[in-house]
Amino acid sequence: MKTKIQLLEKQVSKKSDVVSINEEFDYGYKYLRGVAILSSIGDGHTFRSFNISNTELFPKNFEVAFLQSNSSVTPNERFFKVYTIADGKKLELEFIDSGEAPIYPYKLKVYLLLTDDES
Repeated sequence: MKTKIQLLEKQVSKKSDVVSINEEFDYGYKYLRGVAILSSIGDGHTFRSFNISNTELFPKNFEVAFLQSNSSVTPNERFFKVYTIADGKKLELEFIDSGEAPIYPYKLKVYLLLTDDES
């Protein structure tokens, strides 16, 4: 079984910024099993959209807090569990900054847990 964490990064320059990420999943991994975002970016942020190849994964204006974790959570439990095919697909998201980040600019980091294992 191959497993990998793919990291997608985008700079958020100022309060209330809207940033987009459009990236293909790493080659050689069939399934997306989890999504995580660290809590260090502050509270109140939302995803205007979060899609995999034009199919909605999370609903419009989904609160990023549902996907956030911090260092008090064990590493194997930090991912919001997802079970979807990633092979040959693309992640498309729009992130809306709440204006509540501790510092600007900062990097939005989206961690994707990928595997080739069906279970």
